[in-house]
Amino acid sequence: MSSICKMDCCHQCDRQKDCGGCTKTDGHPFGGRCVAAECIKQEGIEAFFRLKDSLIAEINSLGIPYGLRKAWDDTCVREIFASK
Repeated sequence: MSSICKMDCCHQCDRQKDCGGCTKTDGHPFGGRCVAAECIKQEGIEAFFRLKDSLIAEINSLGIPYGLRKAWDDTCVREIFASK
């Protein structure tokens, strides 16, 4: 199963059968919305990277100890897309 952002979160989700998955629901898991899928569909993957980076920077600027650790290393994500 693939996902719109190619991170394949559905594969790791134990509720995927209840939901149907990212691709099947067009980025609306459990009737909700996936911000990553929405951004990618509307503006492309580069816009998603910019959004992700700006959100991480904004959260880190709050000065909370340990802040938000970068969940997705840009290099890793770009390698995933390059291999598809």
